[in-house]
Amino acid sequence: EKCTLWDKIPLAFCVIELVFDEKGHGVDFVFRYCNEMMADVEGIPISEMINRSFYEVFELSLYTSDAAD
Repeated sequence: EKCTLWDKIPLAFCVIELVFDEKGHGVDFVFRYCNEMMADVEGIPISEMINRSFYEVFELSLYTSDAAD
């Protein structure tokens, strides 16, 4: 269930799920929720963060930044 309180706060906020490798080490995380301020701070639309790993999101943003330059 979505909590609209986090949608309205003036701070970047996200909920992440930590991904572990076979040895139990944290190796990545997946964005499960991001508010609009998180999108503003990162410069990436919410739709491009939700249910994607950190490395997918920021690899994507690096390519997007390179293309814009």
